[in-house]
Amino acid sequence: MERLSTIAGQHFKLFNERLQRSPRCTDDYSFGTVIRCKATAIKHRYIQPNTPRMVHQLVFDVDRPDGVEAWHTANLPPPSLIIQNIANGHCHYIYQLSTPVSKSAASRRKPIQWLAALENAMIERIGADIAYSGQLCKTPNHSAWRTLEPCNAAIYDLHDLAECVDTSPANIAKINKKRKGIRVGLGRNIELFDTARYWAYEWVADYRAAKTIDQWHAAALHQCESLNTFATPLPACEVRAIARSIARWTWNKYTGRLSNEEFSKRQSARGRKKAGKTGHRKLSSEIRGEL
Repeated sequence: MERLSTIAGQHFKLFNERLQRSPRCTDDYSFGTVIRCKATAIKHRYIQPNTPRMVHQLVFDVDRPDGVEAWHTANLPPPSLIIQNIANGHCHYIYQLSTPVSKSAASRRKPIQWLAALENAMIERIGADIAYSGQLCKTPNHSAWRTLEPCNAAIYDLHDLAECVDTSPANIAKINKKRKGIRVGLGRNIELFDTARYWAYEWVADYRAAKTIDQWHAAALHQCESLNTFATPLPACEVRAIARSIARWTWNKYTGRLSNEEFSKRQSARGRKKAGKTGHRKLSSEIRGEL
């Protein structure tokens, strides 16, 4: 097995640098979460690793006594960081991404869909907890945990991770069938986002004509909340972020009452046109999430 280091190095520093200005945090889930400035939040046992609009790292919850070795047993690359509960061996794995992936309404859908498939396949390979929401993780270098950096750990491009697991539609469908259709991780975000945005395309023109933008935001939030019926629902803050993103973009940008298929074709055409202006891009550059 790879040698592990308990010394906080580059990955710990990058984790802190990528935290949003005021992340959610808590010392006890039973008391809920609070929003605090970064300097205060990192003193709590649990912290929000990603921003509502961007995925900077994939986080996996490995609830078993040999959690620190699960990635090695699964023949996967070493996590950038491993945060372990010494009392029971349970761990959070953090795989840091070289290029963050956007989840906003203005984002291209292909990168986040691919990231969700990658996350799904890695959850299956590791045997990670499918009920883990991903909203908070154990805070690296907190005194309550042991923080480890595998010596060969890296900051990963999606290609690097995708080479280690099968992200084909057939395999993802097989995994989902095994779980009886239960959506996990980013899969919940994508399903809720896509269902709600198609609802928004249909109704935004009516709201623009007869109602206010605040009423539109409220309607979008109500729709997203009504769709959040997963076995492990998305956190309320995530639902609000999705609703806000959809409402803002459709109110300001959506230009017609197109069918879902027609609108998707238009978005693809815009993406190709923009790519043509800037030349051929590698996927690692494309996942910046720009239209």
